[in-house]
Amino acid sequence: MRKIADKFYLLCGSMAALSMVMSVLIILSQIIARFFNTNIPSSDDISGYTVAWATFFGLSYAMDKGSHIRVDLFVNLLKGSLKNLVQVAVGLLSLVLISTYFGYVFLLVKESFDYGDVTQGHLPMPLWIVQSPYVIGVFAFLISIFDQLCRSIHRAWLSMGNDTNLKAG
Repeated sequence: MRKIADKFYLLCGSMAALSMVMSVLIILSQIIARFFNTNIPSSDDISGYTVAWATFFGLSYAMDKGSHIRVDLFVNLLKGSLKNLVQVAVGLLSLVLISTYFGYVFLLVKESFDYGDVTQGHLPMPLWIVQSPYVIGVFAFLISIFDQLCRSIHRAWLSMGNDTNLKAG
C-alpha cells in the first residue's frame, strides 16, 4: 500500500513539473512569436492556468515529502505521547478543513459545467476543463492529509504504551 501511495505522490509531483514545463513553453513561444510581430491568443491566460495547476498538483507531493511550511513551535515543546496526540488533533482538523475546501472546489467546477461557463480572453475554453486539474489537485492533497493522519495515529498508538507523560502519578 505504501508503494502505491508513493507512486501516486510521485505522479502528482510529475504533473506539477509537467504543468510548469507547459507554462515555460507557452511563455517562450509567445516571446518568439513577438519577434515575428504576431502573438499567440490567450497565451497569458493559459500560462496562468498551468501555474495554478502546478501549484495544486504539487500540494500532495510536498505534503508527502514534508516540504510544507509548518509552525511547530508549540508542538516541539511537547514530548512523547502528548506531542503525538496533538499531531493527531492537528491532522484531524486539517482533514476537516481540506475536506470542506474540496467540497466547495468541486461545487465550483460542477457549477461551471452546469452553466456552460467559458474562460475570458481571445480563446474561450470551457471553464470546467480549466478548473478540473484544480479539483484533482485538492483531492490528491486530501488523500495525502489522510495518509499523514494515519501515520500520526500509528505513531501515537505506538507511543501510548511507552510513555509516562500521560500516566497518572
